[in-house]
Amino acid sequence: MHATIEHASSKIEIFTPIEWETVIKTARCRKPYNVVSVDHTFWKRFPGALSTIRPGKRAGDPVVTDIRHLKYSKDGIFYSLTHGTPLLPLSVRGLDNIKTPVSKYKTRIKLNDAKLSDLKDLSKSIIPLRHQGFYEHLV
Repeated sequence: MHATIEHASSKIEIFTPIEWETVIKTARCRKPYNVVSVDHTFWKRFPGALSTIRPGKRAGDPVVTDIRHLKYSKDGIFYSLTHGTPLLPLSVRGLDNIKTPVSKYKTRIKLNDAKLSDLKDLSKSIIPLRHQGFYEHLV
C-alpha cells in the first residue's frame, strides 16, 4: 500500500494535506483505497479503560507484541495473532468500570506559534499562490 501511494505521488507536486487524500484515493485504479477523513471529533477517551490488552494470562501465553489485528467495538475487544484469521474475543478483567467514551479534544489542536509562523513563511516563498490560502488560514 505504501509503495503504491509513493509511486502515485512520485511524479506530482503536493502542497496541501487534502491533495494527499486525492493521491491515496487514486493510487490504485482497479480497487481504489477507501480514505476516511477525520477531524478532532473522531478521537475519543475511554474513562476507566484497561491499562493492558495482553491476550494471555500466564508465562508463555501471547503478549501484546504478538497481536497482529486488534478491533475495538461496542461488543468488546477482539484480537488475532495472524493476519486473515478470525478475531477472538480478548479476555479482559475489570471491564465493569468502563464508562461511555468522551471526546478527547473539544476543539482543534492549535499549532504552536513557531511552527505556524514557519509554515506561513514557507508558503510565501515556495508554495504556489493557489495553495497559499490553506496556509494563511491555519490557526
